[in-house]
Amino acid sequence: MCSVSIVQFFVSGVRVICNEYRYSEGKDYLFATMVQRCVTKVGSMYIGELAKNTGASPKAIRLYESMGLLGNGVRRGIYRVYSERHVAQVRLIKQAQTMGFKLADVAPVMRVGRVEPDWALLMQQVEHKRSEIGREIVRLQQLDLQLQDINVEIRVCAKLA
Repeated sequence: MCSVSIVQFFVSGVRVICNEYRYSEGKDYLFATMVQRCVTKVGSMYIGELAKNTGASPKAIRLYESMGLLGNGVRRGIYRVYSERHVAQVRLIKQAQTMGFKLADVAPVMRVGRVEPDWALLMQQVEHKRSEIGREIVRLQQLDLQLQDINVEIRVCAKLA
């Protein structure tokens, strides 16, 4: 019998760290048991902990799930169970929103059933957003020039009065 203090491996592209494991029978049993125990540990995060780890409200997380942004949810009884993959997905969604993307823009990128976002589509959306921002910058610069001209006229009027 052997015990391992920290075990790291990848499950569906997610690094899983398990702090406790007891080895008893052969490599296949070791790996299967390790995956089962560690995924259960990592996947045993409820919505409150997911919210705490991501800064998203439980209500927002439920919305993301209803829109299919978090994939098919696993349930333990009546409770939804989340993993580190969900933490990464919620953080990506929140980052996209911070950069001006709407949830409707994010939805095609976070396809149901995919472990990873559609990176090619995400790159296209980022380029499109940069183009929109460029146009907005030009519009704001023109507005700033108009405001400067108006300010000059107001100063002239103020001196005459």
